[in-house]
Formats: sequence, structure tokens, C-alpha cells
Amino acid sequence: MLRTVLTATIVLFLSAPLFAASSDDLAIQQLSSSDPAVQIQACRTLGASKSTAAVNPLIKLLDSQNTHVQASAAAALGAIGEKGDATRAVLRTAQTTDNAVVRYAALAALMALAEDGNKQDIQTVMAGQTASEDELLADLAQKLSAKLQE
Repeated sequence: MLRTVLTATIVLFLSAPLFAASSDDLAIQQLSSSDPAVQIQACRTLGASKSTAAVNPLIKLLDSQNTHVQASAAAALGAIGEKGDATRAVLRTAQTTDNAVVRYAALAALMALAEDGNKQDIQTVMAGQTASEDELLADLAQKLSAKLQE
């Protein structure tokens, strides 16, 4: 009996990464769902798992017609923290969107994506948001801008 329990425990322990990988693969597939709720949940799953394989599909979701999907994709990219293409895409989104929720998520993501080579670009975006009519967005931009200068 003890041998069976030990064997089962070892098998489960060793196979856990396989289950995690398949979970990320499933979430990446769900990003192309026609249901925004499924896409949003997939963004959350991929951000939490920090799946770098999801970066390009998440970048594509920044152009979604659904602002909640866009915001979730930006947040996931920030959580994953893969700089480069993700940073440029989130910067573009922060500069071009008219939606305050998407801008808020993009600004927060940019803090996680900041590095020496892009701090000036991020600072410019933050400065542009400090005059926003949305008080929460302006406050966030001001606080993040100060933090970025540290």
C-alpha cells in the first residue's frame, strides 16, 4: 500500500509540469475564442503563469474590438514581463486608445516592462496622461511617472 502511494505521488509530482504546459497551451488557444469572457480568462491564466509563449497572441489581442479584452491582454503582457515587442505594442496601445480602462491597464503594464532603453518613451506616455480628464488615470500616471524616475 505504501509503495502504491509513493509511486502515485512521484508520478503526479513528475507530471505536474506537463499539466501546466497543457494548461498554458489551452489558454493560448482560448485567446482566439469569439467569446470575450473566455479570452479574458485566458489572459488572466497566461499572465499568472508568465507564459512567454503567449506574448505574440496577447499582442494581437491589443487590437481587439472589446476594450476589456484589450485591457486584460495589456495586464497579462505586463505580468509576463517579456520586454521588446510587448513593450512596443503596449506603448502603442497606451498612446492610441481612447478608452480609460485600456490606458490604465497599459500604463500599469508599462511599469513592469520598463528598462533603460525605453524609459524615455514610457515617461513621455505617462506625462501625456497626467492631464487626463479621468482623475484616476491622471493620478496613476503621475505616481508611476515619479516611480519611473527613481
